[in-house]
Amino acid sequence: MPPAGPARGSRPRPLATYVAQFAEAEGFAHVHFHVVPRTADLPAELRGPRVFGLLRQPQHLRVPDGTRDEIVRALHERLRPGPPAP
Repeated sequence: MPPAGPARGSRPRPLATYVAQFAEAEGFAHVHFHVVPRTADLPAELRGPRVFGLLRQPQHLRVPDGTRDEIVRALHERLRPGPPAP
């Protein structure tokens, strides 16, 4: 299976962004989102709903935990409600 994405530090512009939302489990009062950029180098066998195959990548090919946490913090800050723009 190919690597999960480009080398660390490289940021190709995504061609598309997949967004998947889950909120169906009884007893859970939250919504779960996956936001996945789709770059030109993503193999055809991992496009569309098959993108979740990336979750089965070996640990050394995954986004490191610290980087993942930075991404989540940046998204949280960007999506935080605030005063409307002028």
